[in-house]
Amino acid sequence: MLQTEFDFVLPIGYRDESGRLYRKGCMRLVNAKDEIEVSNDQRIARNEDYYPILLLSRIITKLGPLTEITSEVIEKLFLADLNYLQDFHSRINSKGDTMEKVSCEKCGQPIDINMATIFENQGINEKKSKVVGKSTVTEVEKQD
Repeated sequence: MLQTEFDFVLPIGYRDESGRLYRKGCMRLVNAKDEIEVSNDQRIARNEDYYPILLLSRIITKLGPLTEITSEVIEKLFLADLNYLQDFHSRINSKGDTMEKVSCEKCGQPIDINMATIFENQGINEKKSKVVGKSTVTEVEKQD
């Protein structure tokens, strides 16, 4: 059976208005209608760099509990997450999967890893939040 939806885990995550952090999501394959409608969007005529934002907002089907992903959500992603999603989009639409062959650092043997979940076990702990201007900033630290 053809797989058309792929789960992913963002390296940093999307923080909503209430401060909740979402890292897990789902993306579907791009279809012709996606390409046509995004290409015809007037925002692209004004700034073609907006293309990946509009395309991702159409093909990401879930981010945490969110099931309606708007361009405003994608605009608020950290650059690392945006780059990850663009690479993820390219991977699933060209290869049809998220598996990658790599070599073990210790023994050199080939192993398969799932690039979709590469960040899943990356431990992130929130340390503390503080108000800076009109925003709340949460410091994070990586677990060892």
